[in-house]
Amino acid sequence: MVLLFSVDRLSYIVEMITELMEFITIDNTYLVLLLKLVGIAYLTEFASALCKEAGFAAIAGQVELAGKLTMIFMSIPVAFSVLQVIKDFLGG
Repeated sequence: MVLLFSVDRLSYIVEMITELMEFITIDNTYLVLLLKLVGIAYLTEFASALCKEAGFAAIAGQVELAGKLTMIFMSIPVAFSVLQVIKDFLGG
């Protein structure tokens, strides 16, 4: 029941972010990536809590590690883009 209530709120948040993406002139790729990262974080936390509740604390730790590594992997291109902008700004 709580999950269904949360999904309803999530749709409102997605609508607001969609409006924000139309308003802001930056590349939408970054906002989409941010949404994906937040989604991965919440799903990882939810799956980890389920594993802990079932008595599988070791698997919960593995789920958390996999989620963190996935988020790092997905954010590497953004980090390179930021470093490239800094390099170009500094004239390098």
